Amino acid sequence: MRKIILSILITIFVVNLGKSQTLNVPDNIGTSTKVGKVGIGTNSPETKLEVKDGSIYTHGSLTGQGRVVMQLDGANQYEFYPQEKGLFLYDRTANLYKFSVLNNGNVGIGTTNPTSVLEVYKSSNDLWTTAIKNNGGESKGLLVKNGHYANKNAVIMQLEDWDGNVRMKVLATGNVGIGTTNPGNYKLAVEGKIGAREVVVTTDDWADFVFDTNYDLMSLSELDNYIKANKHLPEIPTTKEVTEQGVAVGEMNAKLLQKIEELTLHVIDINKRVMMLEKENKMLKKENQTLKAN
Repeated sequence: MRKIILSILITIFVVNLGKSQTLNVPDNIGTSTKVGKVGIGTNSPETKLEVKDGSIYTHGSLTGQGRVVMQLDGANQYEFYPQEKGLFLYDRTANLYKFSVLNNGNVGIGTTNPTSVLEVYKSSNDLWTTAIKNNGGESKGLLVKNGHYANKNAVIMQLEDWDGNVRMKVLATGNVGIGTTNPGNYKLAVEGKIGAREVVVTTDDWADFVFDTNYDLMSLSELDNYIKANKHLPEIPTTKEVTEQGVAVGEMNAKLLQKIEELTLHVIDINKRVMMLEKENKMLKKENQTLKAN
């Protein structure tokens, strides 16, 4: 068997010499008692062709040369297809490029021209382009590391529609913008409406201090003069301030509660005066009736 293999290789060698090419034959060409199996570097190949402690090198000087073609009977035929700009996995049956690795290191799935380190392309309706699934007990989904927390311009993640409109942006600072590319100093900036069943805002500043006995409550006459002069309640921002700076929900709720509590104190005080007047009125009526009777 060894002689047969050597004869074949020598024949190939001679043929290739006529084409000004070189055929390198290793010193140890193995044979096997298993019919139809060839080993290079081993005497006991387990497959049709087995190379031990070595490499298989295919190359070509023209497009289409140096390919490795693979197919399972009845299935699609695939080939690894080297080109000038990289290596491609090509589905010959479907006539589609499935996978590409460019010389610059960019990897493409469904595209032959990836413009980033990894680019996945699919043109199908009702089909997720990418799915990350993990059914572990304490599974973790997706980890993205990028940029530096001190660099506000570093972008960890950005979601765009097909037209290039940015729908969501996550900066290295942890600030997130939805509908805006500039979340500013906000942890979450949303350009548009937010729908929620409940919003919980925590704050260390609340308005219970209004009920302290030493609280300096503005009189109604003072409040009347302030409103006439300023056209807004004390400690409440003006329309111009709200338009330019917005409203801090927690702080504003505390301010509004403060005004409600102040009004409550005024109502309580007015009610006391009314009750006193009603009492005095009853006394005057009683005295008047006594005078009429005499």
